[in-house]
Amino acid sequence: CIACDAGFFVNGAGACVACDAGSYSMEASVECTACEAGTFTGAAETADSCTACAINEWSASGASACTACAPGYTSLSSSTSAESCVACDAGFFVNGAGACVACDAGSYSMEASVECTACEAGTFTGAAETADSCTACAINEWSASGASACTACAPGYTSLSSSTSAESCVACDAGFFVNGAGACVACDAGSYSMEASVECTACEAGTFTGAAETADSCTVCEAGTTSASGSSSCDECAAGSYVNDDGDCVACDAGSYSAAKATQCISCTAGKYSESSNSLTCLDCSYNFYSASGASGCTACDSGTTSPPRSSSCDICPAGSAVIDGYCDLCPVGKFATSSYSTSCTRCEVNKYSNVAGSISCTSCDEGSTSGSGASTCDACPAGSAVTAGECDTCPAGKYSATASSTSCTDCDRNTFSEGHSSSCDACPPGETSVAGSDSCVSCEAGSFVDEQGDCVACEAGKYSANERSTSCTSCSSGKFAESSGNTDCSFCEDNTFALAKATQCTACASGSTSPSGSSSCTSCPAGSAVISGSCTGCGAGTFSSDSSVMCTACQGGKYSGSGSESCSQCGINKWADSGASTCTDCPAGYTSAAGSDESSDCQPCDAGSFVDEDGTCMPCSPGQYSSSASTSCSSCAAGTYSSVAGSTCDECAKNSWSNIEFDACTPCLEGYITTSTGSTDISDCTSCPAGNYVSEGDCVVCDNGFTSEGSATSCTACEAGKFSTNGDACDNCPINTYSDTHASSCTDCPAGFTSDIGSDSSADCAVCRAGSFVDADGACSFCSAGTFSLAGSTVCTICPGGKFSGEEDSECVICPMNQWSASGASACTNCDVGYTSAPGSDEQSDCNECSAGSFVDADGDCTECGAGYFSAAHSTVCNNCDAGTFAANAGSSGCSTCPINTWSGSADDACTPCSDGYTSGEGSDSEDDCVPCGAGSFVDDDGACSPCPAGTKSDEHSTECTDCPAGSFSDQSGSSNCVSCDANYYSEGGATECSSCSPNAISAAGSSSSADCTACDSNKIPHADGTCQTCGNGHFTSDSISCTACDAGTYAEDGDATCTACPINTYSGSAARQCSPCDSGYTSPGNSDNVNDCVVCASGSFVDGDGACSPCSAGSFSSQSASTSCSACAA
Repeated sequence: CIACDAGFFVNGAGACVACDAGSYSMEASVECTACEAGTFTGAAETADSCTACAINEWSASGASACTACAPGYTSLSSSTSAESCVACDAGFFVNGAGACVACDAGSYSMEASVECTACEAGTFTGAAETADSCTACAINEWSASGASACTACAPGYTSLSSSTSAESCVACDAGFFVNGAGACVACDAGSYSMEASVECTACEAGTFTGAAETADSCTVCEAGTTSASGSSSCDECAAGSYVNDDGDCVACDAGSYSAAKATQCISCTAGKYSESSNSLTCLDCSYNFYSASGASGCTACDSGTTSPPRSSSCDICPAGSAVIDGYCDLCPVGKFATSSYSTSCTRCEVNKYSNVAGSISCTSCDEGSTSGSGASTCDACPAGSAVTAGECDTCPAGKYSATASSTSCTDCDRNTFSEGHSSSCDACPPGETSVAGSDSCVSCEAGSFVDEQGDCVACEAGKYSANERSTSCTSCSSGKFAESSGNTDCSFCEDNTFALAKATQCTACASGSTSPSGSSSCTSCPAGSAVISGSCTGCGAGTFSSDSSVMCTACQGGKYSGSGSESCSQCGINKWADSGASTCTDCPAGYTSAAGSDESSDCQPCDAGSFVDEDGTCMPCSPGQYSSSASTSCSSCAAGTYSSVAGSTCDECAKNSWSNIEFDACTPCLEGYITTSTGSTDISDCTSCPAGNYVSEGDCVVCDNGFTSEGSATSCTACEAGKFSTNGDACDNCPINTYSDTHASSCTDCPAGFTSDIGSDSSADCAVCRAGSFVDADGACSFCSAGTFSLAGSTVCTICPGGKFSGEEDSECVICPMNQWSASGASACTNCDVGYTSAPGSDEQSDCNECSAGSFVDADGDCTECGAGYFSAAHSTVCNNCDAGTFAANAGSSGCSTCPINTWSGSADDACTPCSDGYTSGEGSDSEDDCVPCGAGSFVDDDGACSPCPAGTKSDEHSTECTDCPAGSFSDQSGSSNCVSCDANYYSEGGATECSSCSPNAISAAGSSSSADCTACDSNKIPHADGTCQTCGNGHFTSDSISCTACDAGTYAEDGDATCTACPINTYSGSAARQCSPCDSGYTSPGNSDNVNDCVVCASGSFVDGDGACSPCSAGSFSSQSASTSCSACAA
């Protein structure tokens, strides 16, 4: 016999037969062995072993060849099933050796790819990326096909995202710059830029660019306006300032002023001033101040001179006058001024007067009269005073004068007085007296009184007066006495004496009675006291006495008393006392006695089991207490003991009971609890039997199998069905796939292929697994995992095929919907890439097709064209709104266009909307709010730009034309938003660039519109800057109605006079006088006199007549002195 070769076996006929493909055998084999999964043998092979499948292949058991993995999938060598083949991740591909290799930079791949795809122009992938798509180049970048990075545009250039060449980069326009995000952004107001700029330049000072401008240069500010560096507009120089050569607003100096938008400042005219910089106008100098032109302040007139408002010089004030409150006024009566330039009038001296205004001297008073300083008349001395040495003096105290013009004062009579400056004397008040000529009255002393004749008299014995000025004496009261006369008080009677009212001495008390000091009677001693050494003294402790006793008696035994007692008290229970005791003595502790006990042997001890209470009585102890003989209290029984009746000891508690302090019985432990010994002291000594035990005959016993108990149990409980227990342990639920009946010590398994829940209590609880689950190795129903499914009663789950999917617990696989795909065993379908779509049930990614630019994947998964106003890039899922400021006119657009200048658009618009008339906007404006009106002072020109209005015109905001300034106003600068009203005394016609002045002697109201509005001032008035005609003021006149002139000396003028009037005869004046001063009495002067020295005295034999001239006395009359005002008739 010979052995069959390897790869052969002996068949039933005894012949050596070759093994089938997919099997092998060793030499001398009687059968062939199937190849294990992952190996194979081919047809016509006679092998003693199987060959392992190569990488990227697999085989089942008994295979005659290995099966290649699907394209884009790979596996390890010796793989045993199709599930061993796994797809290469996105960004990888399967190479010729069947391995997953990463795509090069600049390319990408989807999952399960066999090659990589180059990135399109405008996209890229970087090195070390494993991507399923390429990334679009950002704004301001571009790339060619297969790029690993995007190239940045040149500085100042930008491009859209996904740009494909350098030619896609365009320069930003003038007025724009490339920002950090690479976009062309308009320069902010106040700056500008050239084409292809990366930043904007701030406008220099004196120039500007407005909002919404896109400028390559800045505009120069118009005359009278200025700006700081980086300004978006120019500001007018405020009134009180002007624009200098450097273009700055500079404050006008003090002494000048300006209106708004001025290019120079105007000096103040003479008589006016401005004291600070930035003045809007000049102010008038006030009274008594003057100024030259260009003054920053007014100068005060020199002392003794005055001026009206708006003056350029000051005038002198003449003699008899003074500058008072800013005016040159005549001195009033009672005052005078001897010379010119006076700033005040002098008061007349004492005993002199002046009764004419404008006096240059004062007159002495007549004899017998006086005057104070500054008097206009003299006065006689009043009553209560008298003339002494030319002065009116008041009468001194003690004297008086009853009438006016007295020359001396008279002494007051006896018992009267005066305090000075009196016209009569006053009587002394009651209780007082005085001698003749007294300035006050004298009081009578204490101990005396004033009698009817007004004399001070001493009080008699038994009476007194305590105070001064008494008009009578008072009798002594009871208990007091006064032995002699002239007393100021009465004395108290001594102890043991007494006295009645008005007494001159005291009386001694009768025997057996006493009295204290100052008594009006004597008193007997009270009970509890006795007369000792002449006074009532209380009895001592241990003695007593009755009413009016002369001695105290000792207390008998068993009684006691305190000091001053009327009787003795009995000792209480538990006390005792000897005779004469002041207190009772307590019995010893634990002893007691009867009330009234008189010796210590009367105290006896209390028996055991009792105690002495607070009342001294022997009382039995309460239950739970005990005591020995002669106790003062009972003791509590200790914990673990008790006493139910009074006694000298406590008993110990038995086992399984306890007591605390002072218990009268022991408390049994709760049911199910025990103690380990006798004498337990607390309920905590009672311990429960542990779970699984119960109390039996006072001890803890373990429960039988199938039974259990909780702690402190007195019996065991059977386990319910579905549970089991051993050794008294707690009943546990039967585990999964088992069940039990009541009081079980173990659980029974379910039949094979069935399972049950935890705690099942019957074989009926064993059930078959439902669809979507299977019986696992532990016998439980486990849910199928996602990507698999099962029918009811299955032991395994089946993998879903490609184009379908399932979730956990599913009983079937679901087909993938439109725009999704899946490989076999999928738990979910994979969405096609953004912007791609596919048919339902697609089983690979290549089934997803791209939507072109200008379209999007709609809700039904179809590629739909974008509408007008919208755009999209290739493979988009939505169409994007055109941004505000852009538009798309046609459907299917891949981008939006920028709105041109003077138009705007909102989001998703298909056209741009023109701005309203008079409004303009920049390129790419995104709101009607970007259409801004030309500012006030400008208008929209034919090119749609804002141009300034010419001088003589104005405009409001959003104007399309400029309006002439109305008559009565003007504008002297281009770009004016309003016209300035003409000042008072000026006028203008329509469209004026300046105002014309009225003639020098005429006025007009502010805002006058023609020369006809100018009105000439009256001959006595001149024009004022406020548009009114005003008078020149006192002492001044005008000859031309243009300016004021001071009156010459010797003339005068009141406010409003057209000319100066010559001073009349007997008067004179200085320059700028408002009235003429009269010559002194008896003096005269010619008309037009300009000095007090022009006043000459009339000689004797003449007088000043009614016309103020010196006239000779008529026949039969004479004047003996010069300066007479009348002639006296000759005597007969």
